[in-house]
Amino acid sequence: MTALVLATCGYYVADLLRGGYRGIAQSDPTGTDWGAFVNNVLFWSIVSCIVGPLLGLIGAGSRRGDACGLACKLVLPAVAAVRRQSF
Repeated sequence: MTALVLATCGYYVADLLRGGYRGIAQSDPTGTDWGAFVNNVLFWSIVSCIVGPLLGLIGAGSRRGDACGLACKLVLPAVAAVRRQSF
C-alpha cells in the first residue's frame, strides 16, 4: 500500500513541478493552488489504497483456468468499455 501512495504522490508532485496547479490566489506568492493539489493527492491516495488491492485480487484470479478466472479476465475490458461509453 505504501508503494501505491508513494506512486500517487510522485505523480502529483511531478504535475506540480510542471505547473499543473497554477492558481490565481493573490495570497500565495508562488501562484500555486495548494488546496487543489492536496485534495487530489489525498483523494487519489485513498482511492489507490482501495482499488489497488482489488485489482491485484482480480489479476491473481485471472490466472485460474476455470469460470472464475474467465470472469476475472473480463472485468477490466468491461470496465474500459463502460468508461468509453460514458464519454
